[in-house]
Amino acid sequence: MEKNFTFKIKFCLIYFKILIKDIKNIKKYAFYGSKLKSLRIPATLTSFESGAFAGCRYLAEIFVADGNPTYKQGNNTVIEIATDKVVVGCANSIIDETVKIIGAHAFEDCDIKSISLPKGLLVIEQYAFANNSKLSYVSLPKTLTSVESYSFLNCHANIAVPNKISSALAENWR
Repeated sequence: MEKNFTFKIKFCLIYFKILIKDIKNIKKYAFYGSKLKSLRIPATLTSFESGAFAGCRYLAEIFVADGNPTYKQGNNTVIEIATDKVVVGCANSIIDETVKIIGAHAFEDCDIKSISLPKGLLVIEQYAFANNSKLSYVSLPKTLTSVESYSFLNCHANIAVPNKISSALAENWR
């Protein structure tokens, strides 16, 4: 399948088409800040580094090909099968109730306005929701065991924090 991608190279945006059917790995920040609107993860893609799609503010839909051994499609999310971790999301994402981890950079700078976190969520990794200044409210579930540093960096959201999470830890989120 052919898709249009945008790469940032030395502060210039370059537009071109690439064939992504045989890609196996995507490096960190490979598509950072691109104008990518639709993401289709092929069955051959078995790994990508966190932040590969961070800053994709125009990303509106995410698909994962059937037969991918590592990732499955959520509701406009990419979920790592082995860990139930969201590794890529977008402003239109709905996080599945089965998700246990929001991965590092998964929703970073994606212009998200609201998000509902599943009741069984255990971990929010670093920079997961960073730079989403339009995010207005987040209620953290009581099941959380870890919220890593800068998870909500530069977010102006009101965050409802369960009593079991210390306020000292909450200071590290922003």
